[in-house]
Amino acid sequence: MEKKVKVATIQPPIPEGEKGGVVSHEEMVERGIYYLEMAGKERVDIICLPEVFNVFGLSVEEAINKASKADNLKEKICRIALKFNMYVIYTCYEKRDKNFYISSYLIDRKGEIKGRYDKTHPTRTERERLKVIPGNKYPVFKTDFGKIGIMICYDCYFPEVARILTLKGADIIFWPTLQRHFTDEYFEIQIKARAMDYSVFIVRSSYGASEGEIWKVLVVVERLT
Repeated sequence: MEKKVKVATIQPPIPEGEKGGVVSHEEMVERGIYYLEMAGKERVDIICLPEVFNVFGLSVEEAINKASKADNLKEKICRIALKFNMYVIYTCYEKRDKNFYISSYLIDRKGEIKGRYDKTHPTRTERERLKVIPGNKYPVFKTDFGKIGIMICYDCYFPEVARILTLKGADIIFWPTLQRHFTDEYFEIQIKARAMDYSVFIVRSSYGASEGEIWKVLVVVERLT
């Protein structure tokens, strides 16, 4: 039996620390939180924030310092999830057990952490400069509307990631990223390829375009049945 699910994805503006950035890191976070609450008022079931939302736009040193401290932003997002009775996918750069990870947290309607996925394919820059350790598990999370999986940014370049998640029963794969420099055609081909390969819904979240340019168009990919 089909069930309607209201899904939202957030695309905050690029912070000044990145090429083409037009706002401060703090303003980028504020905008993202504002959009999160706007989506909550629209009674969405689940919403996805982009990759490394807690440190994007900061220098390497600032990011490492922030990742090493308690994540108050995660706590704030948990409270918003509870307030609007929705699931939220929050992806951050963090330090756990003396190691650094890029991790996606699934926050449930009660504002509680339901599970975590650690990025399995960090880029060379992430490994060498941010000291990111790759994860080695591909969890699929059960929600009240179905099962979901998560892959983070560079993970999508490896078709096996989406394949494993689909084989584990994922109905939707969420894809938080920070990519924005490729063409619309490139992103459309990439996201459609993963959806078509495994007959699964893909939901992508990233950041805005450069100043004076329109934001990337939203590509909606329907599941093949």
